[in-house]
Amino acid sequence: MKGPAPIVLVLTLIAALVAGASMRGDSGLVTVYTQSASSGEWRLDMVPADRVVAIVLDQEGLDRLLRERIQLRPALAGVDVDFETHVLLVAYLGAMPTGGYSIAVTRVQTYAAGQNQPGNLAVKLAVASPDPGSVVTQAFTYPADAVPIRRDAWPAGVLEALARGELPVEVTDQDERDWGPALVYSGG
Repeated sequence: MKGPAPIVLVLTLIAALVAGASMRGDSGLVTVYTQSASSGEWRLDMVPADRVVAIVLDQEGLDRLLRERIQLRPALAGVDVDFETHVLLVAYLGAMPTGGYSIAVTRVQTYAAGQNQPGNLAVKLAVASPDPGSVVTQAFTYPADAVPIRRDAWPAGVLEALARGELPVEVTDQDERDWGPALVYSGG
């Protein structure tokens, strides 16, 4: 073969291999939870120091979370979770000086490292702070979101890896800011 044909053939082969590899890499993505949230914007320079993102695996874990983070008791007072069938994901913004702040869990995804091998967990949040000059409640607020997620929605091995502390968890907001770490609470 003469001319550009061998180069085109090689480039085509390389492109096919890259495309195949990227398709196989995405096959381990599992969306465990998704929910749309009202749009908003985080206008502050940093994330709150007393924020909490927690994955609660059982009742003992919930009891421990509420002992360690007393400020979460009002937000979780109405939450009724059957830990036999569900896991609870809690996102707490922290004590905010006024109204107009919000936090919501919008997506939870796992990425498998291999067959039946969890690789990492990604939690996406929607966070908002009030517009400058907006009329807001002039009192401390404690924005939180608590999401029960069915145990059977999680891929095999993920909850066990979380309980053992072996699964990296990435927590980001709508603008890819880091809101981690995520803490795992369980009785075991």
